[in-house]
Amino acid sequence: IRKLLDDEVYNTPTLVAQGKPVEDGVDALLTFNFRTDNEEIHLKEEEGKIDFHNLELVQNVVVGQVLATKEPATTGSAGRTVTNRRLEPKPGVDTPLIAGKNARLSENGLEVTSEINGQVVFHNGKINVEPIYEVRGDVNLETGNIVFLGTVIVGGNIEDGFSVKAAGNVEVHGTVGRAVIEAEGNVIVNRGILGKDEAEIKAGNDIMAKFVEHAKLSAGNDVVVAEAIMHSQVDAGKRVLCVGKRAMVVGGRIRAREEVNAKEIGSKVSTETVVEVGIDPKAREELNKFEEEKREGMKRLDSLSKDIITLQNQKGGGHGVLPPDKEALLQQHMQEKASLDQRISEINEETEEIRSYLNMLQSTGKICASKLVHPGVIVYVKDARLEVKDNFKFVTFIQENGLIKINPYEEYEKAERAVRKKSG
Repeated sequence: IRKLLDDEVYNTPTLVAQGKPVEDGVDALLTFNFRTDNEEIHLKEEEGKIDFHNLELVQNVVVGQVLATKEPATTGSAGRTVTNRRLEPKPGVDTPLIAGKNARLSENGLEVTSEINGQVVFHNGKINVEPIYEVRGDVNLETGNIVFLGTVIVGGNIEDGFSVKAAGNVEVHGTVGRAVIEAEGNVIVNRGILGKDEAEIKAGNDIMAKFVEHAKLSAGNDVVVAEAIMHSQVDAGKRVLCVGKRAMVVGGRIRAREEVNAKEIGSKVSTETVVEVGIDPKAREELNKFEEEKREGMKRLDSLSKDIITLQNQKGGGHGVLPPDKEALLQQHMQEKASLDQRISEINEETEEIRSYLNMLQSTGKICASKLVHPGVIVYVKDARLEVKDNFKFVTFIQENGLIKINPYEEYEKAERAVRKKSG
């Protein structure tokens, strides 16, 4: 001030004293690595079309995944007036980071991680990881397709066109329509499967259902059905058991490594029903694919060989010269033929390995019917084949010396216990 007076500085605002402004504290900041609004729907657009099937309502997490982090609240910095009076700051508001079920809070309280594979859910301020995802109603446009790293329980039905894929089990309290189910564990359908020739059900362990119609099933272990398997493609790593009061297998193809057991196989109208045992269904399926590829390849090879001979004859008749377009076509055909020859050679090696494996299987397999096997049923036990021409009652088919042998029905107590346990 003295200097301003000495310098005669007038009518000019000049800073002569300054305090220190208060710096209030910053509130704690929580960052969630997932959607905290569990009802929020995310629609994807592809080529101008909205995909209403994949709503991504389930938020999967894995063990050790960081679910949320926290930046702690700060206390702030005190200020001073121009007379050096202390001005106290307002501290930031703290918000706790809370770990709920199957989630872990770090020692410093700044990070939450998942302890299991499952679904992350934010509820009442807590971060939980659920090993089970429950749909209280149907799987439809409201839920979209479901992909979950645990067990999925559907309280209603799985409607046409939708899929459920789980790392654990899938249990459906209602019916399954033209849908896809994949589970690393078991698939349990309390009512039944109405597949309309497009349903695909796969389980790493067992598939259990009240009935199955027009569907494709594949189980690592058993397929257990209480009432009927109708016009379906069923593969089981161990057994297909259809042993309820009205248990029947009608139409389609049933394959199992150890046993097929039903009350009735086929129908009065001689519906073609193929039943195979004593084989590995997956290996047989792979063998069939290779054989189909080889058939198509051989057809193409035959066509290529004829075209090559024709072009080579034209080249010989033209004093060893072909027009450029035909010469290019000849070279293309020869390259394709060489590739096909190599591929067919590879297929032959692959099919030979699969056949050797199938021949080495210890299980000979058996097909049991406690009531009746109708005409129209084709029975395979390993490599032996029998086309049923007459009714067989109370029968078991096995293989002996390369032929199908017919024995009396063998009541299978273990199968019945398994059914009671799995259906209950």
